[in-house]
Amino acid sequence: GEISDTDSWSGAPLDDVDFRVYQVKTRLFESSEQVTQYWRWIPKHKMFEHRVLKEAEPVTWGVHRDPVDFSLRLEDVVKIAWNLKALRVYLVMSDRQICFEDDRPRGDMMVSFRRENTMRRFIRFFRREEVELVEETW
Repeated sequence: GEISDTDSWSGAPLDDVDFRVYQVKTRLFESSEQVTQYWRWIPKHKMFEHRVLKEAEPVTWGVHRDPVDFSLRLEDVVKIAWNLKALRVYLVMSDRQICFEDDRPRGDMMVSFRRENTMRRFIRFFRREEVELVEETW
C-alpha cells in the first residue's frame, strides 16, 4: 500500500505517522465529519495530536481547545478492538485521564476511517507498540 505524502484535498505535506481520520468520538464529544482531520504522531510526547485543517491556502492546522480533546496518549491505551469492514477502531482507555468537565475518566474512544489502507497502517502502528489488539466483527 502506498502512503500518500500529501493530503488529497489540501496538498498539505504528510508523514507516514499521520493518519487521516473520518471521525473521533469520546464519551462527551465527537469531531465533525465535515472537516479534514488527522491524528499526527508526536514522538517526543508519545501521543497522537488531533489536528483539523483550517485553511488550505496556505495550509493551516488547528487543534481543539479544552475541554474538547481528541488527542490520544499511547500510555492511556489499554486495548484496541478493530473492524476493518466497518472501518472502525474502538480504543479501550485507562482511567488515568480525568475529564475536568465532570471529574470522570475521559472513557473509551472510537475512531472511524475513510480508507482501509489508513486503518491498516494505524493498526500496524499499535502492533509495533505492542498494544493488545482484538479483531471484532460487530
